[in-house]
Amino acid sequence: MSIKQNQYFLKMPIVFKLILTILLGVAFFVLTYRVHLSCAQSNLMFIYREGLVCAFFAFLLLNVYIDYKKLYDFIFKYRYPIALTVFICLVAAKINLSSISLFDSYVQPGTGSEFVEPVFGQGRPIRSDEWAVSTPKSLTYQYCVGEKYNDIIMASQTLNIKTTGVAVSLSMVTKPFNVGFLFLPPEYAVSFYWCSLFITGILAGIEFFLIITKENRLLSFMGSVMVILSPFSMWWSGNSLATYAMAAVAGIYRFLNAEGTKKRILCAIVITIFGSAFVGVLYPAWQVPAGYTFLGVIIWCFVLNWANIKKFKVIDWILFSSTVVLALTVIAVFYLENLEYTKTVLNTVYPGSRREYGGFMLDRMFFYPANLSFPFETRNLAFSEVGMYFSLYPVPTLVAIYLLFKTKKKDLLTILLLVVSTIFTVYCTVGVPIWFGDISLLSYSTPVRALTYVDFIQILLLLRSMTLLKENDSYIPKFVIIPLALILSAFIIYKCDKVFIYPDYMSLKYMLIVAIMIFVLIVCFVGRVNHKLRTCAILLFIMVHCVTSVFVLPIQKGLDPIYSKPVAKAVSSIVEDDPDAKWIAVDQWVEANFYAACGAKVINSNNYVPNYSMWEILDPNGKYNEVYNRYANFVITMTEEENEAILNQPDLITLKLNYGQLDDIDVKYLIAKHEIAIPDDYDIDSKQLYAEHGMYIYELSYN
Repeated sequence: MSIKQNQYFLKMPIVFKLILTILLGVAFFVLTYRVHLSCAQSNLMFIYREGLVCAFFAFLLLNVYIDYKKLYDFIFKYRYPIALTVFICLVAAKINLSSISLFDSYVQPGTGSEFVEPVFGQGRPIRSDEWAVSTPKSLTYQYCVGEKYNDIIMASQTLNIKTTGVAVSLSMVTKPFNVGFLFLPPEYAVSFYWCSLFITGILAGIEFFLIITKENRLLSFMGSVMVILSPFSMWWSGNSLATYAMAAVAGIYRFLNAEGTKKRILCAIVITIFGSAFVGVLYPAWQVPAGYTFLGVIIWCFVLNWANIKKFKVIDWILFSSTVVLALTVIAVFYLENLEYTKTVLNTVYPGSRREYGGFMLDRMFFYPANLSFPFETRNLAFSEVGMYFSLYPVPTLVAIYLLFKTKKKDLLTILLLVVSTIFTVYCTVGVPIWFGDISLLSYSTPVRALTYVDFIQILLLLRSMTLLKENDSYIPKFVIIPLALILSAFIIYKCDKVFIYPDYMSLKYMLIVAIMIFVLIVCFVGRVNHKLRTCAILLFIMVHCVTSVFVLPIQKGLDPIYSKPVAKAVSSIVEDDPDAKWIAVDQWVEANFYAACGAKVINSNNYVPNYSMWEILDPNGKYNEVYNRYANFVITMTEEENEAILNQPDLITLKLNYGQLDDIDVKYLIAKHEIAIPDDYDIDSKQLYAEHGMYIYELSYN
């Protein structure tokens, strides 16, 4: 190569950077223009949207002008200070990922501030457990700060730690993402919850997979993204359980490897917080399979570090014992405070009496190819129920088995994960005997929930196998992996198309694109290919996860979809003057929780435990016990007939309530989306206090 040619190639990166800068500038201008049009006359919304756009393009430009190795080495080295800075900025800006903007479709549509709609994205109706239930419930803590009980939800005394996830108690350690509610105003507290949930999840995932991959940064980041930004996590917001477990296990591993007491104390704090948080989730359907999965990893950690354990000094054993005792103390306090709730739930028809012993669910493992298109689907389908980790099943299991035969030294972690995965697979296909299900506690799970952790184990096996393939130079030759990848990718797509619960969901074009992607990933992940090609495949996989996950949850500023509504202000004003009064949201369940978030003691807000004191009055003979003895969203409709309770679905009941019993359950206010005229026969005087934008509030008095 001549000097002239060499100089030319040396200048190419600069030329490339200039071209890329121009392209990014054009893209920035176009996006900014579209943002401006979308904001109409709203300058504040434009500031928020443009701020996020500028931050995104600024990061892209950093990648253009700074050597990527130096940039990402810096980010990795200072990941905790950087994460904390980002977290503070997001919380200060009141950014959350809740779908509460959907309240605008139910409560006085079109009213309120410009921030009734998301800054970016759209609310997801299917995530009603979040925006219509859990978020409004958490907001009721502001009306009973520091108190053990919450009397807003159900208009009955319920435990704050379970109702809102907040309490001034040692058990609060089990709810680390809810800590913001103890010292921040509600808008900031909700932002604290969402931002800490995902930022902590990504960091915990990286630390956890650094252990699995023997400190491989890129693979660890890929593993973290596969878990935290997976379709499963994004549609369920189900990453808290995995985050707790990954953080606790990473803490255990680092504790066993740490040099110096200070580092071990830090690890002990992490283990205590996130270990007790995992136990405090109180959702055995996921907890049980997750527990077995991470127990296998913990056993491997202790075996791997046995030499270090034998070198422990007295101070190390004291610290280790103190950590265990403190974690058990937190868990004990939490369970004692929740004993009343636990007993009540175990005696309910749903979910307390639910016991399952497995069977015929394995086909769902092939749903994941369809998951990438969920954010772009216009139909409101039940994506939460079919959201999966994009795990490349069954490839990780096949590669793990191949490595066990290929390598002389058998990997204990791989063996343990395969054993746990096999047990779960049997449970999810043919089922297990009743005695085994009860002893193992798998009966408290369900096949569809246990399957999530068959899926999760595939990620662990994939990352572990990729690490061992490199370490043992056992990559599969091209002449073997290429035809095998063709067969596997075709089979996976074919199987998904046949078993996916929404027939003909995937177009031929989409299936072809995803099949090619799966083929490329299989070849590059486990085949003997160029290192740069493998790196590109990993980056592609990360990018696909990031792009698809970004479009699932909306970016919402504050809580304006609730508190900027005129009726919210009216309810809050009435509550301020009459805080102890009980309310009924007539012919509404979604809106009932909205009013509770405004401070109203709404009888038919989410009944997460049965309100026996009320039902003993309304149903003294227990005629409808099987209907209301459950977790339920709750609709009340007024009637002149006898009371009747109807089970619409496992978690939704309708009560046809006779006007004459309004006084019996001490109802003072009715709020409805239509006018209410109480028949004269009942000697009830109703005074209309509010009538605006399709909402009506009535004050009742009894003769």
